[in-house]
Amino acid sequence: MKKFQFLLLALTAVAFTFIATSCGEDEEIIVVNDPPSLAFVADDANGLNAPYPTADFEIQKDEAFVYVAIEGVQGTGALQSLTVTEDGVNVDAASLSFYDLRAAADVAANNPLLITGDNTTGFTWEIGIALDGTVGTRTFAFELVDENGEVATVSIAFSTFLAEVSTTLEGVLLNQAGPAGQGGLDLDTGNSTGTVGTDPSAADAEIKDEGINNLDPSVNWKQQISAINDAVIRIPGADFPEDFKFADVTKVDEIIAFYDGGDALPNVDGTGELVSDPVAVGDIFFVNRGDTYYLLEVTEVNIVTTDNSDNIVFDVKF
Repeated sequence: MKKFQFLLLALTAVAFTFIATSCGEDEEIIVVNDPPSLAFVADDANGLNAPYPTADFEIQKDEAFVYVAIEGVQGTGALQSLTVTEDGVNVDAASLSFYDLRAAADVAANNPLLITGDNTTGFTWEIGIALDGTVGTRTFAFELVDENGEVATVSIAFSTFLAEVSTTLEGVLLNQAGPAGQGGLDLDTGNSTGTVGTDPSAADAEIKDEGINNLDPSVNWKQQISAINDAVIRIPGADFPEDFKFADVTKVDEIIAFYDGGDALPNVDGTGELVSDPVAVGDIFFVNRGDTYYLLEVTEVNIVTTDNSDNIVFDVKF
């Protein structure tokens, strides 16, 4: 009898333990959703403005629009919306255009843009963003959200610049003490000009030669330059890059920046004008007249000891 009671108690304990275990709290089930993906596209058969940039880039400020192409692919949930921002601020929908590269059709512009139809599983769109004509660097970000609130984001930065260098020429600046009608240089054409008011060509010059001094004719050429008319000449400043190469300058903005960071000519002549040191091959000058900025590099200094046909040869960019 005692053995039977002991067995009954043991069975009761096991049953109680089973019931207690079975009645515990259910474990929380965590659902993991795959987010959507978003990437820039370089080219597309239907691309109106391809090839498209996929990394940071530059564009001239006079362009009306900048275009990129992006591809969105759903994860677990259907794609819901796309938002375009410029430096963290939503771009006005009026400044945006959307073109469906798969369907070869325009998409009505909104920002955020609600994604509908077949595009909820994936899309490839060309997006145009209107430029405002200002110069600077900005970042555009594209945020894709799905129905589960999962997010994918890509961004691209671009810089606008004034203009590319349009002209590169060679100009020869002649000794001002030579024959009448020389001593000045028109940087727009490379043509030699006069330097006095009675010579009509003098009005075209931006720089002039400083002529000769009273020393022996074999060494009397000053080899110095100064500005003429309303032009201003500057030389490289303290922040001018040591590895500078004339050939590498391709944008007017670069010339303006060098000019703005440049120093005034270091000398003053007898009339109070600022004058350069004697020039040497490789010397760099920046010249501004009106709205035009010029980059000059000295490529030759030709000294003539028998007469005043001395000259300086410049490469000019603007």
